[in-house]
Amino acid sequence: MAERKIIYVILAAGGAQRMGFAKATEPLAGKSPLERLGHVVEGRAVEIVTNELLKAAVSAMIPWAAVLVNATPLAGMTSSLLVAHRATEPDATLGVLLADKPFVRRDTLELCERTLNAAHACDVLFPVTRGERGHPVYFGPKARARLTEVPAGDTLRAVRDDPSLQHVAVECRDSGILIDLDTPEAWRAAEQRLLSERARERDAHSRA
Repeated sequence: MAERKIIYVILAAGGAQRMGFAKATEPLAGKSPLERLGHVVEGRAVEIVTNELLKAAVSAMIPWAAVLVNATPLAGMTSSLLVAHRATEPDATLGVLLADKPFVRRDTLELCERTLNAAHACDVLFPVTRGERGHPVYFGPKARARLTEVPAGDTLRAVRDDPSLQHVAVECRDSGILIDLDTPEAWRAAEQRLLSERARERDAHSRA
């Protein structure tokens, strides 16, 4: 079976009204969420959908990715994915990542890719941990065709959960597929965790 062509799409066009700053490009314990995702998807085909104001910053952070602009970012997540959908050949599978969920591990992507390429019938694939679905969500050509039917808004669940499509859930042990920087409290908690991990690494290195 031929390997699928997978294009990763990072959605980073949100206005971040609740946060008061652009989450995708703001330093988080020294490295922005977008830069963290850039390391995860390095070496893969990547498209980043952002807004006009962030275009230059996004391009500088991940210069090897294709940067697309959503002219109507307030229309929600679906409108951003449609920008990538229309710019990408129809036979490709889109692996959708969110800029405010930057802690997914590279080995989780590798597991999803292997499962996707081994599946005989799969329109939508997503990782699951502790019974919860996370990102990335992979939309094959048949699922992508349904995206144009989704009303404007912030959810892709209408396509992800469409009962007429073939779904595959991939069990993993990666809590990063769920961690969402959607509130100031979540941002501060993630920053503290990262700083604590860095301190433990320095201590271990000094003792070695």
